[in-house]
Amino acid sequence: MPTPAQDLLALRISTLRSDVEKVRHAVELAERRNAQMAAISDVVESSSKAAYEGLAELNDVINQLRGFVRLNPLVEDALSESLVGVAADGTEVQLLDLVNGMSAQVEGIRSQVDAPRRPLVRVVRAQVDLKDRTGQLERSLDTRCRVLTTALDDLAARTAAGAPRELWSAFDTLLHEQARPLFVEYVDFLGGLTVRETGLDGRICEMSEFLLGGLASTRFVSIPASQSALSSAMDSVIKMGFPEWSVWGLPLAAHEVGVALWDDPMITDLRAAIREQVPAECDDAELAELFGDAFAAWTMGPAYGCAALLLRLQPHGADVRAHARPRDVDRARLVLGVLRSLTPPASDDGLSAAVETLASLWERTTRTLAPVTTAGGGDGGGVGGGEEPGGAGAGAAHEDDGLDARVAAAVQALHDADVTSAPLTPEQWQAVETLASLRERATRALAPAPLAGGGTGGAAPAEAGVPGGAGAAPGDDWVDALVTAAVQALRDVRLTYPPLTVEQWQAVEERRGDLARAPGDGPEPVVPARPETLLELLNAAWVARLEGDAGPDVLAAAVTRLWQHRSTGTSGLGTSGTGSSLPHRIGAGRQ
Repeated sequence: MPTPAQDLLALRISTLRSDVEKVRHAVELAERRNAQMAAISDVVESSSKAAYEGLAELNDVINQLRGFVRLNPLVEDALSESLVGVAADGTEVQLLDLVNGMSAQVEGIRSQVDAPRRPLVRVVRAQVDLKDRTGQLERSLDTRCRVLTTALDDLAARTAAGAPRELWSAFDTLLHEQARPLFVEYVDFLGGLTVRETGLDGRICEMSEFLLGGLASTRFVSIPASQSALSSAMDSVIKMGFPEWSVWGLPLAAHEVGVALWDDPMITDLRAAIREQVPAECDDAELAELFGDAFAAWTMGPAYGCAALLLRLQPHGADVRAHARPRDVDRARLVLGVLRSLTPPASDDGLSAAVETLASLWERTTRTLAPVTTAGGGDGGGVGGGEEPGGAGAGAAHEDDGLDARVAAAVQALHDADVTSAPLTPEQWQAVETLASLRERATRALAPAPLAGGGTGGAAPAEAGVPGGAGAAPGDDWVDALVTAAVQALRDVRLTYPPLTVEQWQAVEERRGDLARAPGDGPEPVVPARPETLLELLNAAWVARLEGDAGPDVLAAAVTRLWQHRSTGTSGLGTSGTGSSLPHRIGAGRQ
């Protein structure tokens, strides 16, 4: 006879298995909802069409009647003399007035018929088309669910024979490590579709699918989510993390494509070459994240660099390496190194200028936020190393603990005291910063560059790329070696994944001019409906933002407006890759 412990465990296993079966049908549920909305839309469209046709016929009769009246003065006089009532304002209403006003009444009825139809049309158009992606999504989700249900069935069979403590432990492991993450993916998928279909993402997910169509034959599904990631349950689903649901965060989606590419069998040899350049403790998940950065910088150009460094990565350098999570400062060095590899050494083209502008902004920020090392070692409290003199962390929010008053009293005492040492002046501080900048530039110029085969050389070879140099710390030379290895790996597959080139940057400069045009300032430029064009617009917008051409909201609106006014015939609305001239390909994702 089963013990209470056995019964309770069996009950929990059965309940969890039932929930997993619900998750298995997530894609089917989404498709069924789409079908229901389409059916409602068809009924409304059919009814509206019949009403429009009836109103059109009525309007024809009214026009014929008005024409007859105009051709027969006696009839017109008779109608004008016939009173049918008094209006609310006291004026008399003639029958002729009613005849002449019938067309306006018909138009009013037409507007009333159209009013409930318009929002429904918007909802249907906003639905995510999963038709040719349903099979792949269902297969990947079914595989994940089948693994979990098999484990639960095995646990249930073992429970029937007894319920020792290890079976409860096994159940807890399945619940926390497999079932709950799977349910999170289920909720994220359906919730993301709902957010997207209500239009709360501003069509950003649709734009990201269009952009990624130039990188892959796989049609990715983009959904809004709390955190950016590839779905661990469904292949080809990319979660766009909050608060990056904007034009500015669009290039970040390419990182997830690079993470998926890391598992592609096509780059097995390249993966091994990259692995040789990183510390042994750097696991495969962490390497996938780093390669995702390299891939995105290679294919997206400065647009990804700006989005990653200015929106996502933390410049304070306080983070530490963890499982599947490299340090942000290391990621920044990798991104900048790959971006610098896109142009010849010492180049003065616009692409190089954009990269150096970004690098300068990032490096100044990391210096400002770096912790101060005191004379006795350790961090100097909470004051940033790059604060302006006399500021003591100006603008920082802190509790009023009386420290400000004590600082003011100490400064006043030093002013009043008869001391021989004068305070450090702003002019002297400027000289210190100038010397520090010169020293940094000289160190970077004289540093030996990593070669593709390992070791160092006196000058950076044209194919080697340039180290990122942002947030570097002693012992972090492996990041520079990783830049070299990643760039070489991407060059080996450049026919499949071509980089953003200096020649393409000329088109970016032209798009920058398009963004500068105010709405209504002449005819709207019509841009080609190609993923490359959207990429050019994103790069142009980021450069324009860095250079202060306009505010971020104005530039983002311009990108969206130009994308919506793109020419048709090359790639349809919301389709990923249809008609793309790029030869990019990627496999179905992770196994």
